[in-house]
Amino acid sequence: MDINDSSPFMQVNAVAQRVRQLIRGAQPRIGTHSRRPTAIALAEFRANALKVYDPNEAAAIFGDAGDEETDAVEGAVLTTEDILRDTGGR
Repeated sequence: MDINDSSPFMQVNAVAQRVRQLIRGAQPRIGTHSRRPTAIALAEFRANALKVYDPNEAAAIFGDAGDEETDAVEGAVLTTEDILRDTGGR
């Protein structure tokens, strides 16, 4: 799902999840001069570089990927379950 098609709640939480991924060492998806995770995540959002997947969609897209491919996308995929878990289901 394109993040711009999701609710403002989901957009804010997707950006927050992306900030956490960047803090844990994920690489930026766009070129930026900033080193601050929040600024990078917001720049990625503005550049439409973030994608939000519902759990079924993520399983269909990434479910049959090999271990190497799965490891490569592990830090880059945001699912609605991740977002809801990180926000306490709110």
